[in-house]
Amino acid sequence: MLQPEPQPAGGRPRLNPFAFPSDTDFRFILLIVSVLGASLFIYSAVFFSIPITSHYWLSVQLRCLEIRPPAPTDLQSFADPAFIAARVAFEQCRAPAERANALWIVGCVALLLIVAGLIYWTFPERQIRRDKLVPLSAEDAPEVVDYLTKLSRTMKLSPLPVFLWNPLNPASGGLAFGRLGRYYVSLTGGLVTQFYTDLPAFRAVVLHELAHLRNADVDKTYFAVSVWQAFLMAALLPLFLTLFGNEWGYVFSIIWRVLALAALVYLMRNAVLRTREMYADVRASVWDGSPDALAKVLESLPRSKGRNWTLLWQVHPDPGHRREILEDPSRLFPMGIWDALATGIAAAIVLPNLIPLLIALFTGTSSSGGESLAAALMIAPLVVGVVGLGTWRATFAALARGKAPHGVGHLGVGLGLGILLGVTLSFSTALTAGTTEALSWSEIFFNIAWNMLLLVSLFFFLRWIAAGASAWLEVAIARPSPRIFYILGLTIAGGVLAIWLGLLFYIRGLGVTIVFLLASPLGMLWSIVQHPLTLLLLISLWAYPLTAWFSRRRVALDSGSSWAFLTSGPQEPMLIRPAPLRPGLAATLGVIVGLVFCGLLLLIRIGLRMSVPEAVRNTDEFRMAFFLAQIGIAALLQMGVAALVAGWVKRLGVLHGLFAAFVSGSVMTVGLLGLNLAFGGTVDLTFAWNTFSQVVNEGALLALPAAWVVAWLAELARSARGRLRLLSQEQVA
Repeated sequence: MLQPEPQPAGGRPRLNPFAFPSDTDFRFILLIVSVLGASLFIYSAVFFSIPITSHYWLSVQLRCLEIRPPAPTDLQSFADPAFIAARVAFEQCRAPAERANALWIVGCVALLLIVAGLIYWTFPERQIRRDKLVPLSAEDAPEVVDYLTKLSRTMKLSPLPVFLWNPLNPASGGLAFGRLGRYYVSLTGGLVTQFYTDLPAFRAVVLHELAHLRNADVDKTYFAVSVWQAFLMAALLPLFLTLFGNEWGYVFSIIWRVLALAALVYLMRNAVLRTREMYADVRASVWDGSPDALAKVLESLPRSKGRNWTLLWQVHPDPGHRREILEDPSRLFPMGIWDALATGIAAAIVLPNLIPLLIALFTGTSSSGGESLAAALMIAPLVVGVVGLGTWRATFAALARGKAPHGVGHLGVGLGLGILLGVTLSFSTALTAGTTEALSWSEIFFNIAWNMLLLVSLFFFLRWIAAGASAWLEVAIARPSPRIFYILGLTIAGGVLAIWLGLLFYIRGLGVTIVFLLASPLGMLWSIVQHPLTLLLLISLWAYPLTAWFSRRRVALDSGSSWAFLTSGPQEPMLIRPAPLRPGLAATLGVIVGLVFCGLLLLIRIGLRMSVPEAVRNTDEFRMAFFLAQIGIAALLQMGVAALVAGWVKRLGVLHGLFAAFVSGSVMTVGLLGLNLAFGGTVDLTFAWNTFSQVVNEGALLALPAAWVVAWLAELARSARGRLRLLSQEQVA
């Protein structure tokens, strides 16, 4: 029976890359998202390139323009009932053409997936005919068949694969392929000969192919190949055929974007094919008892030629790189910035094209923001599933090797740059590519501000995911599996990102005119602060990481309970012991500051009662000014306690500061409402909610940047003190 590899004598144990979903999984997801996004783009272009469909859509639009109301110039005109009625009539007029466009796109995407499914389903039969494979029976090589059956059962494969071979092929190699429910492993005649001449090499190659089945990457691999072939036949070919006869400017704006999208899909396909080989190597080495036999096989393979960037076009990884991964699987854990960039491109290709599709398909009316949120809810989980999971993996690898995770924020920048590039490749941009109208200064400022907000927010978003991962990995390391922890964390992160991206793209869709002219900035800020989702988002920032404190349990890693290593012997604890979480301290300081606010507010009220006439105190202007003053004082005190806690606590200081601000804001709200009742005022649910949301949310929005600045300065000071201490110790020595 095959057994997992024993604990090596000396040296580092190998980290277990199978504790988390593999790179093959998320690169396969990227491929599918890229294909869908590119297909939405392409089939929209095809719709507007076919004379019948384009003329129908254009005729409906021209007819509806006759009843289109003039653009409003102020808020009063925007809310005028006559304008609203005219707008509804205009959208209802356009609805049939818009819905026809949406149904065309959906139908074509469904056709592409059907074609891909047919290619995938028929691939095994075509592979068997092309390679002239026949079943490997006991009559041909009874010892080989018996050995292969034992290997398959040992690896707990169900169903067992069908072994095929080509006895006339002198090469030495194998291939795992098949479709759902029916898998094959083909062997060459040269490999079967090795069973008798070099059993370790034969065993290593066969285990590698069986590892593909155990890793469940065969279906992903061949569906990825099928999707690429279907994309060429059912998307790119029709597009090029329908572009003839259009204006050159429009054709050029379509062609270069399509070529870029095709290159992205092709690279994603190659990434899936390369990654699966490295995971199969690691799996095979575990069941072979040692990576040495497979390493010798890899040593005999020819090295890839070319520079690193040229390897992106290859479907097999470099044998030298495969040997490095085999010896140290921790190299599989970090996620590269190029993967984050590709994720952003794929997401942004889909999102801007999906929003108008949802508008046309389900409503046929102007967007009210719901379509943006719905599209973001579809895309954000995929983005977090790729980049967020990569962050979890990188954080675990860093902690397991005794290092603090770093560079995670760069993934957020790469993701943001990918989104910006994907927006450029979107079909909505292509439609306006030929315009020569210069952007106004307000539009330039709006675009720059939007882009910077996206990049900065994603930078801190990825760092927040890493913070949550580092906190919960201390809990997960003592459990049989980390699955429930990263699923919960990524679900929360996906919801946060969906709401944020939905808001960003909704604002972007409104444009600078509506955002800055029709909508009051103060009114928008008030709406954001009052919204329940804002409170939920701000609470999520500190609640998920810090709740790990209640489940903390630290144990030494051992072979019986740890999922962290591939080895089976006793392990030494390898997770670093970072500074402890201190939510108790944050809560205590938050309560103290909240009580200080209540006492200060009591003194202010007594002073006003004694010094300000009642007639003045009862005016609406005084009450509003006094209410806003209370909110302002509360926000400043919350900012102060957040900064204090962020500088005091060594680990996750910003999140501890937000928690302290929330606790103090809650105490302040209770005191503010209680004193209002004590001094003859009234409190209802609406007033209580408005007060609570403004105190807590505005305090958190002020506390967040203050806490980050203080935490950054405190970290610099601690690092400087550490360097001085080390220098003094060296001088003494």
